[in-house]
Amino acid sequence: MTQAKKLYRSSTDVMLGGVCAGLADFFNMDPTIMRLIFVVLFLSGTLGLWVYIILWIVIPIEPTGYAKPSRPAGETVLDAEPVESVRDEVIDAAGDEIPEPPERDDA
Repeated sequence: MTQAKKLYRSSTDVMLGGVCAGLADFFNMDPTIMRLIFVVLFLSGTLGLWVYIILWIVIPIEPTGYAKPSRPAGETVLDAEPVESVRDEVIDAAGDEIPEPPERDDA
C-alpha cells in the first residue's frame, strides 16, 4: 500500500522557511525551480512574498523522522564512504607503484 503524500515544510532543505523545498517535494520538482518561481513572483510585485509568508504560517513543518513516500524509511540519499577509507583503499591497491614526490630545493 502506498503512503499518501502530505504537504510539509522541509526541515532539511531549508533556505528561509522550508516552504519552497516542501512544495517542490510535494509536486516532485527541483527545489531550485520552485525558489525561482517565488523570486519571479516577488519581482513582478510583492505577490511572491505574501504567498510565501502565508504558506510559511499555514504549512506545518515536517515531523522528525518523517519518511517521504518517495523514499522508504531508513534509506539514505547519499551513501558515501569517508574520503580517508577510499584513499586508503587506493593506496593499498597501488602498493609500491606510487612514487614518492621529489625533494624540493627552495634555495
